[in-house]
Amino acid sequence: MTVLGNYVPGVAFGESEVFTPPNLLLAGGPAPTRVSEGLTATDLAAYSLVGIVTETNMLVLSSATATDGSQNPVGITTRAVAVEDSNSAFVSSNSAGGAAGVEGVTYYIDGGFNYDAITKGAGWTLALLRNRLAQTGTGITVDQPGTATPTELT
Repeated sequence: MTVLGNYVPGVAFGESEVFTPPNLLLAGGPAPTRVSEGLTATDLAAYSLVGIVTETNMLVLSSATATDGSQNPVGITTRAVAVEDSNSAFVSSNSAGGAAGVEGVTYYIDGGFNYDAITKGAGWTLALLRNRLAQTGTGITVDQPGTATPTELT
């Protein structure tokens, strides 16, 4: 590997670093084409499954066991969000519940995603998440990438 003189995003820097893109999207699955924006008061990892708390209209990590509205996933975050991040716009209140949080949190609202690559809250199984996404009518699908055996390869 050649050592690069200048940092280039997404490219290995030095001999010990190798850039490995996340295995987020499913091969052959629908590519995400739409995003939406929301507000959060909690840190979220990149590619987090998020739901909206009904009372505050805030995005939170979706948990299958929640009862506050966030048990119904609405999307998958496009990047990590840190409430203390100076690049994020923090607002003192929103119109729904008067809660404070980071605005402009973008999340995918369609596409086919690798179940193992997304961050999920408690209680989600592949079957349960597929069922819930179908019930809520989001354009998101999840699956686990299959592994081909040598006899399946031609």
